[in-house]
This record gives sequence, C-alpha cells and structure tokens, in this order.
Amino acid sequence: MLRPAARARTHAARPEVAPLELPAPGDTDPIGAPVRIKDVPFRVVGVLSFKGGTGFGGDQDDTVLIPLGAAQRKLIGITYVHWIVVSATGASQVNDAVQQITELLRQRHRIRAGDNDDFFIRTQLEAANTAEQTSCVMTLLLAASATISSIARWPTMVDPGAVFLAFGFASVVGLFFGFCPARRASTLDPIDALRYE
Repeated sequence: MLRPAARARTHAARPEVAPLELPAPGDTDPIGAPVRIKDVPFRVVGVLSFKGGTGFGGDQDDTVLIPLGAAQRKLIGITYVHWIVVSATGASQVNDAVQQITELLRQRHRIRAGDNDDFFIRTQLEAANTAEQTSCVMTLLLAASATISSIARWPTMVDPGAVFLAFGFASVVGLFFGFCPARRASTLDPIDALRYE
C-alpha cells in the first residue's frame, strides 16, 4: 500500500511489483520505503500476499493499491468515482441490489424521472450471458465452416465452356484496365507521369 508523501500517501504492492520500484525482496524491508508513481511520491505501508495469475492470462500480482482520493486527483485527474465494485449478500439478492444502487445513484446524480441514467450497472450474470452468446456464435461459425468444408469435398461437374468464358472475360478486363492506363502514361513526359495521380 502506498500513502502519498505530502499527506502520508500509502500503497500496498504485490511482491512482483515491489522489485520494479523498491529494493529486491529479502534485501530490506519495503515498509516505509519511498516510491513514485507518475512523479507523485508515495510511501509503502504494506506488501500484499501472492495471488497468482487469472484464467484470462492476467497477473493478479502486479497490483499497487493507493488511496482513492490520491488516485483520482493526482494520477487520473478526476474528482468523481469512476467505477465501484459491489457485492450482493446472495445470488437471489442481485436484482434487489441493482434496483437499490440504481435508485441511490439516480438520487445522488440528481437525475429526474424519465431522464436516462448517466451510469451503467453490470452484473456477473450479464457477463455470463455475454460469454454464453459468444460461445454460441463461435459454435455456429465452426459448424458453418465444417459444413462448407464437407460440401467443398463433393465431386462437382464443371462445364468447360463456363471455364473458357470466365477466363476470357477476366483476360479482357485485365487487358483493358491494364493496357489503357499504361498506354496513356507512355505518351506522357516521364516527370509528368510520375507526378500524375
């Protein structure tokens, strides 16, 4: 934990963060050591225990905790709460919690009845639904790909006349759109031809 130096700012750092800013673990006790984040001085008041990685490739051990007010004013440059994490007492209480939080935020933000909220509330259920929808889309794409692959392996009958017609048409288009601009460029002065767009 860091505490801002001017007002005894604190922070708690995970062991993996500490070597970047503090003496190597085991050399000295990091508690009380000065550290700077974006040129704002802080003082270490604690070291968090090891947590390990997340399932999504993130690392929970590269975390620095600092007081909210110091982060807002000194590091982010805002004076309002950007986001909060709230926990309901149980799964059956989530909807009630969302309702109460919505009412409280609307009151605190002075939002009149009928006006849109100026905040968003996300729940773990919404995240799970999004993940499930993404999984369904990926399943459908995989099924479509497998279907197309299996159809492509079927023997097909191709009319030789269609092949010659397609080749001839492609040749005419290629010659026309290649020859005409090249002929026009060949009649220009080389300097003008390079300058022409």
